[in-house]
Amino acid sequence: MLGAASKLLQSAVKRPPQSVLGCWYSTSPFPGKTLNPLFLRDSCFCSRCIDSSTSQKLFETADIPLEINIKSAQDNADGSTTIEWQNDISGYNNHTSTYPSQFFKDNDNPTSRKKATFNDKFSLRTLWNRDTMASRSSAIEYSGFINDPAVLFHALIRFQELGLVFLSNVPSEPDSINRIANRIGPIRNTFYGPVWDVRAVPSAKNVAYTASSLGFHMDLLYMENPPGLQFLHCLRASEKGGESLFSDTFYACESMKRKSNDQFHVLQQFPVTYWYKNDGVNYQHTKPVVEGHSSVFERPYEAVNWAPPFQAPFSVGTGSGSSDHSQCYDPYNSSLKTYIKAAKTFKQFIEDPASVYETKMEAGTCAIFNNRRIVHARRGFEDREGKRWLRGCYVDTDAFASRLRTLLEEFTPSATQ
Repeated sequence: MLGAASKLLQSAVKRPPQSVLGCWYSTSPFPGKTLNPLFLRDSCFCSRCIDSSTSQKLFETADIPLEINIKSAQDNADGSTTIEWQNDISGYNNHTSTYPSQFFKDNDNPTSRKKATFNDKFSLRTLWNRDTMASRSSAIEYSGFINDPAVLFHALIRFQELGLVFLSNVPSEPDSINRIANRIGPIRNTFYGPVWDVRAVPSAKNVAYTASSLGFHMDLLYMENPPGLQFLHCLRASEKGGESLFSDTFYACESMKRKSNDQFHVLQQFPVTYWYKNDGVNYQHTKPVVEGHSSVFERPYEAVNWAPPFQAPFSVGTGSGSSDHSQCYDPYNSSLKTYIKAAKTFKQFIEDPASVYETKMEAGTCAIFNNRRIVHARRGFEDREGKRWLRGCYVDTDAFASRLRTLLEEFTPSATQ
């Protein structure tokens, strides 16, 4: 049987280098897959190519000559393979690259690559309705979340799967939410501040700061990059009412696709503008209800945008079928009607009682939910003494993903074995 080095060398001699986009090709007459020399050279992690202190590249991918090839390849006793390069980057004379055997296993196919880079869990999703969430809503102890990395790991995996987790026995202290959020990543500062209080106040600048009911929505969609994680810690509950409601928009998306894929497609295309213009700020951003596609994680969509209280009037020309925005906007245009029909259907799926998980958050409870997936709402409440007090904050999705990857590496050390 030919070793890795022999296969690499013979493939390099028999076949010209592939384009930079062709990272994978089947060898012939050798079975299996052989890695492109361009890919191999770009992946070199020797001390001449990767700074030992910063772990950053010391060359640029665009500097690799398209004519680069394998001059020689040697299988080593430890299972690694050493390659000497021909037509290498300028300044890299007599350069060799050594790849452990695990490197070839990790890069055998896209699935093994995602596992090796600790990205395989980001495809983990369980879509839920009321009954599913009721069976999975057991709270995670605050003390374990704060002090035990294994409990934190379990919590983040559940969050990735469901988009909603609860913590119990959280100390009724104003800075408890800071400790919770910082276990995952840095708190995101917004015009509300790093941490904000949800209390009924006179002349409120946001409906959340009243005792009225609050419809299903997501936060800060008027920003280009809304926060990914939202935290709500109940320090004191209301006397009557104030129940929290949650609904999984990804579950609604799948339900809608089954009922009317055409309407779902409308939600992926039609632009909706969100804004917040109050108290000296003016935020605006336009995006479709269903946003993004991830070929990396093999998901049909990445996020949902749904915040009726913060929706602006449609932009002039929206739904007119014309790119000429100077034309007078027709509010009865058929395209807008098509969108409203689709939005009505989506709203029905979100608000279907069988889809809504309802809970009365008592003091000491903290909800953590995915602001790009889960819509939240609140029933009106009576609070004559101004007792009800929740504190909230945000953490970005990138910070969550980074924390989960580090925990995956810590608790699944054999992931690439």
